[in-house]
Amino acid sequence: MRDYGKGETKVILFNENVTLAYDMYVALEFAGFSVSLASSQNDLEQMIAANGHAILILDLANCGDEWLAAIRRLALHEHLRIIALTASGDAQERLEAVKAGVDIYLTKPTSFDELKAIIRRVVARLPGASLVLALDVGRQLLMVSGGATIKLTTLECWFLACLAQAPYRRASRQEVERFLWDDDLSLTDKRLDVVVHRLRKKLEAEAPELGNVITTHRSHGFSLLRETHIRELGGAFTLGKARRKDEMSGSSLFIHRVT
Repeated sequence: MRDYGKGETKVILFNENVTLAYDMYVALEFAGFSVSLASSQNDLEQMIAANGHAILILDLANCGDEWLAAIRRLALHEHLRIIALTASGDAQERLEAVKAGVDIYLTKPTSFDELKAIIRRVVARLPGASLVLALDVGRQLLMVSGGATIKLTTLECWFLACLAQAPYRRASRQEVERFLWDDDLSLTDKRLDVVVHRLRKKLEAEAPELGNVITTHRSHGFSLLRETHIRELGGAFTLGKARRKDEMSGSSLFIHRVT
């Protein structure tokens, strides 16, 4: 998943030995992150200047004895977040690194899965950064850029698709129920609450960086958080008789979440 929207947070790897950094570069690119590899201090400064928000993965071994001064200098960049990698487990070094401006301090060896999860968490906390989701209605998948691909049930998928029609508008319970069950009055009043509860638990377990994107308005219905923007690739998304679910089975929706 790449290039769903502008404002994507850049991940910068700084390693003077390009060969050693290549495996990490490939793993992060494959996970969907936009990655640049800096092999010199000059490259690094240019990449930081060229990006609004960026996450720097800094192996302290590349900074030599001046690693503390390097961190202090890099921390002056307001929109830069620093993930430091080190082979040392020294508690004093960790304390000094955090005081100097490191956001996350990891002791090597670090698994790619752990690193990817940490990057996603940092991205989710960046002010103004875009967290991009895609809802594949045909395959019933919710995909997080640089993160998880979540398999949805049919009702979970159509619930999100229903809310997608207007990011800032509430969908009433009656509207959602009609869309999901086609006015089948034989079902209980709690059916929709069960769908929403299970969907929230699934998102919390599989993509905690999203937070709670679904807002419940007591006695009125549901909406997505105001910061969540949704559009359909290729055209407007509408509900009702004008466009039935079977006509949308191959659709993909893009959800732009500004955190």
